Amino acid sequence: MIICSICLEPCKNPGILNLTCECKYTAHKICFNEWYKNKKNCIICHKKCGPVIFDNVLHKKELFENIQRFKKPNVFWKQCIEFTRYILWFCWFFLFWVMIYKIVLGVLDNFR
Repeated sequence: MIICSICLEPCKNPGILNLTCECKYTAHKICFNEWYKNKKNCIICHKKCGPVIFDNVLHKKELFENIQRFKKPNVFWKQCIEFTRYILWFCWFFLFWVMIYKIVLGVLDNFR
C-alpha cells in the first residue's frame, strides 16, 4: 500500500510529482499542493521542485491507452465493411444472372 509522505495516510491516487532531485516519494495532490504553496521545494532534501503534474498516476496511463485505442482500427467497423462487400458482391452476382436469364429468354422467344 502506498502511503502519502506528508499526511501519512493511505494514498490510492498519488500525484505525479515534478521533482528535480533524486528523492523518491509519493503524496496526495492536495497534500503536496498545500506544501508547495508555502515552500516550493522537496519535502526531504529541500531542493527546488515544480507543482504536481497530473492528478494521479492512472491519468497518464489512461491517456496513453485511449490514444492507442483510437490508433487501432475498430474491429466492428472492419466487420461491417466486410459484410457490406459480401452483400454488394451478391447483388451484382444476382443481377448478372438475371440479365443472362433475360437475354436467354429473349433469344428463345425469337426462335418461336
